[in-house]
Amino acid sequence: GSLSASRRLIRRGLKAQDEDWRKRWVSFCHLKKVPHAFSPGSHTKEVLEEFVKQNLAKLEKKPWAQEDLPMGADPDTDSESPTEQSASVSAEAALRQAAAGAAIQGIKRAALASSGASPGASPAPSAG
Repeated sequence: GSLSASRRLIRRGLKAQDEDWRKRWVSFCHLKKVPHAFSPGSHTKEVLEEFVKQNLAKLEKKPWAQEDLPMGADPDTDSESPTEQSASVSAEAALRQAAAGAAIQGIKRAALASSGASPGASPAPSAG
């Protein structure tokens, strides 16, 4: 079930000596006040699944996780339907894209301002 999938993913990342993954696990364990030493039965199903859910976006990019990840799905599909999952992922992606777009616009505006041209302003009429 999802417990064994979550446990397998966490253990695989730790065994792969993925430093980013290890740091995430250790800080998550500190936050949850649970041991970060990983052994069978050392963590509840809820703790393991929460960690995997929080790090799903990272997991999809980890080569060592591909084998255990269902295609584009949450390892724990009991709690929410795939459509809810993809909707939240899409919303997150849209927000990220919007933030990136806003940053790019800001950079463009700053560049225009420093070059002396202001966007949308007509040239000042010459005194004649």
